[in-house]
Amino acid sequence: MTASGRHRPAGTLRFSDGSKTSLRGSLRELGARVVTFGYRRMLFMAYSLDAIRIPVYNASIDVTFGTLQPNDIDAYLRFRRNAERDTVEKRLMHGDRCFVSWYEKEIVDACWTATGMIHVPYIRRYLRIPAGDVYSFDSYTAPDFRGRGIYMARNSYTARVHQAEGLSRSIALVAYENYSAWLILTRSGLQTLGAYHYVRTPLKGLYWETTEPGNTLPPLIPERARGMAGAGIIGATSES
Repeated sequence: MTASGRHRPAGTLRFSDGSKTSLRGSLRELGARVVTFGYRRMLFMAYSLDAIRIPVYNASIDVTFGTLQPNDIDAYLRFRRNAERDTVEKRLMHGDRCFVSWYEKEIVDACWTATGMIHVPYIRRYLRIPAGDVYSFDSYTAPDFRGRGIYMARNSYTARVHQAEGLSRSIALVAYENYSAWLILTRSGLQTLGAYHYVRTPLKGLYWETTEPGNTLPPLIPERARGMAGAGIIGATSES
């Protein structure tokens, strides 16, 4: 299935991907920031793990994969300089997992996964993750190690672990203007099944969803229902 035009970002307005900034790129990002101040879209993407052979990819350097342990938090904080220890600890306590790529005793790439319920600050809602699904968020590769196939290799490893555990689908949310992330996930095999829409208003905000034919999206839970969702749930970064 290929995403239709309304669920396929054109990339005309896009958030910065961290590469060298040009005037055109700056204007694109400025436009994206202006639009998303009042209107935000998050694309719902999915990759089936059911009865498929997941391809194995190898990085061009010798990396090893695993899950973040409590005694690895210092290494993670060296890798993600803007991360907060309290957030990492809460995620682990909540049962979220962080799949990491190690190179010479340092973390160079990571991605978090969660099941159950996740908070998505970008659209001020909780996402109820369907049974059998696993939600991936906050994926990041250290700038000096990009372009070496680490993301694809770690992503394949993560998918194979989830498949072995009996999970049937990997899902992700990506801001419509986060064109680079959408393109990477699409090339990794994820399909865009629809989008959540959010318009900021002085009170509650307006929400609706659009889908590709034959698909449905998991429900969004209002932030005021936090008590039902459970205290301490930590969510994705705002532009995942």
